[in-house]
Amino acid sequence: MANPVCKSGHGFDPASPRRRIGSRQPGLTSLACTSDAARSPGISNKPGTVARNSECEAYRVGGVTDHVHLALRLSRTLTIAKLVETLKTASSKWLKSQSASLGAFAWQRGYGCFSVGPADLPALCEYIAEQERHHQRRTFQEELRMFLDKYGVEYDEAYVWV
Repeated sequence: MANPVCKSGHGFDPASPRRRIGSRQPGLTSLACTSDAARSPGISNKPGTVARNSECEAYRVGGVTDHVHLALRLSRTLTIAKLVETLKTASSKWLKSQSASLGAFAWQRGYGCFSVGPADLPALCEYIAEQERHHQRRTFQEELRMFLDKYGVEYDEAYVWV
């Protein structure tokens, strides 16, 4: 079987010795920001660097004006909440250092995280690569609702967009 490769060039080898029983599978993490700072040059690269520095494998990172997606494999020693905290803190500090006009930048308090199997990794990477195109048809809010509905996650609109 051919080894799936994301457009970013990062390969995923299901037989890799790094892939042990109980290892975390590639997943989609979505971070939402409350400003247009996601268009800042380099903001889409920063979370991938932070994830790799946290011993996670970052397969693809991409975003649009109001959110960023990451396809990654979570380190076995890290919780999702800790990784998201690290991603948000490091990227916020970096972004604010780029321009005084970004001093008010803030990520939303929440985040979304969904697991996918290794066979779905190429499609996930393609999905992230095509963010600009598919957000011409669907807003971030519509996209998140679609994921929540698809995966059977109950939610209350009053708390989702905080």
